Amino acid sequence: MNVEPEGGAQNEVGGSAAVVYNVSGEAVTVSVGTSQSAVEFAAALDRAEGLLQQVDRNRLLIGVVYAVQIAVFSAFVAAAMVMFHFSGGTEVALMVGAVTSMAGGGLVAVLLQTRLLRPLFSQLRRDQAAMVDAVNALREQLGSVASEAQWSNSTARLSRLRIERFPL
Repeated sequence: MNVEPEGGAQNEVGGSAAVVYNVSGEAVTVSVGTSQSAVEFAAALDRAEGLLQQVDRNRLLIGVVYAVQIAVFSAFVAAAMVMFHFSGGTEVALMVGAVTSMAGGGLVAVLLQTRLLRPLFSQLRRDQAAMVDAVNALREQLGSVASEAQWSNSTARLSRLRIERFPL
């Protein structure tokens, strides 16, 4: 799954380098040429795993924001029902409660959407794109790095398992 970056963010994999973003959002260039050493490969894999952790955190935060939206809207509906009950059940109270709960819940939803969800989704897409590019480059280079560095079968298998953990 390749996710397109937003706003012209550079997540390109060329013949010799990939631009990825570390956990703090800074651009980091990862060498992916055929002369890449085992140490550079391990560092690039560590950075890709850091991106995976950031993607997982952002997905969790997005879920929390959705849960907050539902809870706030439910609280507004409950408040409207309480107002209706204690006002003697008049139609005016029902209308005021309905309008108040819809307006309040809508306002909170819009604020959460613009202030929290959009930036989280933007960061999520950027991190996913960088992670996909880096992991694809690492997959391509695994065999040549393993043979150049004369890795044992267990070391190569461990690196392959680390790469396979990515949900791509």
